[in-house]
Amino acid sequence: MHSEKQIFGTSDTTENVGSKEPHKPSRAARRREKRAEQRRAQEEALSKAAASADLSSRGKEWKKIEEQLFSRKLRIYEIPSDGDCLYRSIAHQLIQRKIPVPDLQSKCPTADGKPSTFLDDPAHLAQSLRFIASHYLRENRDTFLSFMISPDSGGLMSDDEYNAYCDSVEKPSVWGGQVEMQALASALNLTIEVLQAEGPPIILNGEPGHPLITIVYQRHAFALGEHYNSCVPISGVT
Repeated sequence: MHSEKQIFGTSDTTENVGSKEPHKPSRAARRREKRAEQRRAQEEALSKAAASADLSSRGKEWKKIEEQLFSRKLRIYEIPSDGDCLYRSIAHQLIQRKIPVPDLQSKCPTADGKPSTFLDDPAHLAQSLRFIASHYLRENRDTFLSFMISPDSGGLMSDDEYNAYCDSVEKPSVWGGQVEMQALASALNLTIEVLQAEGPPIILNGEPGHPLITIVYQRHAFALGEHYNSCVPISGVT
């Protein structure tokens, strides 16, 4: 009997250990978890609000630009957002409007014998425009250097920085802006009109008698930021 009692006692002890309730988190731990959940919910709400605001800005911008284009019997012609959008939009306009590019060989030494009057290959023309812009910037250093700001010093660019900038203009996928547009307008004797949602159109090199091309600037087109598109006539609108 004594032996059996010892066995039963051991069995009871083992059973009690195995059925012990799991440890409950402390009140402080529960408060920390609750605060963490609240933070996650707030961050998610802020993220959704930011995305909604971005879509709203994009939609408003798109509507204003569409209204301007429609008044001219035009519509957007979308250009890929690959860093070459400025050059591709200008190339598209030149080809669409059959505007010649005179003396291309002298303006673009890398044209490799291509016809100097008109190119119908958009990709090649877009790259040629990069070289034309870079060549013009180098040839007219004094005109442009006086307002080119160094991203490092905040003052005017040094000669080395300006040369590096001109080198970068020639590279595919490097974004171009108003400096490059001004260089192209001057080099090609073009008037470039830039439509935008806010403010009047920007006119570059608006000399009488110059052929006119129209491109579209969008600040909120993509998550990456600024973008240029081309435009085409609306079919059937008179």
